Amino acid sequence: MTDSSSRQSRPAAARETSRTVGQTPNTALLDRDELLMLYQTVAPRLGDNRAPILVVTSATSGEGVSTVTREFSQVVAGEIGKPVLLLVASPKVEEANSLGAAIKGELPVDKAIEADPEIPLLYHAKLCTRGSHASRLYESAELDRVLSHALQFTKLVLIDAPPVLSDATALTFARRAAGVLLVVEAEKTRTSVVEQARRSIESAEGRLCGVILNKRRRRGSPPGRS
Repeated sequence: MTDSSSRQSRPAAARETSRTVGQTPNTALLDRDELLMLYQTVAPRLGDNRAPILVVTSATSGEGVSTVTREFSQVVAGEIGKPVLLLVASPKVEEANSLGAAIKGELPVDKAIEADPEIPLLYHAKLCTRGSHASRLYESAELDRVLSHALQFTKLVLIDAPPVLSDATALTFARRAAGVLLVVEAEKTRTSVVEQARRSIESAEGRLCGVILNKRRRRGSPPGRS
């Protein structure tokens, strides 16, 4: 998907920091070692015949997708040392200065991407999935152009996508991605719902490469705590 003719300037580099990633006080999901193992599990998928894009989604809302994706991006960029673009795709983000303007050709792609102020090699972008440009998200040429530019300076695009059963955005990206990670909240999400989400991903030609069991009870933890 990369094309040297479309190469543009990358966002300004982030400043150095001593911040420890993957261990924020309020995290209640995977720890640092588990996130590192997750990357080792999905890394072989990033070298096959699809672009190095991972879609992180869920069957329903409230299962912790945004937190998982954010922590995962911090570990891959900050500890493994791979340039990562964290793309939040949601109808809730503001349309101004999002990748939607770049898809419409109104804004250079690099202007819609920002370097993380604390973690080197981590970049951020948002994509509003509502509004006048929403239908163009499904036009492959426009979306591929934007993703191609991002992959000029990153080794991985992580997409924080809406629930697969209520929004088509995750499926749109899944067709282009090396893999899809499905976040499932332990002791909450029914097996039948997870299976429905799996079928939706596979019917859209997506490749489900892992299921993340989130908010699971740790050994020795009382009920209701992760």
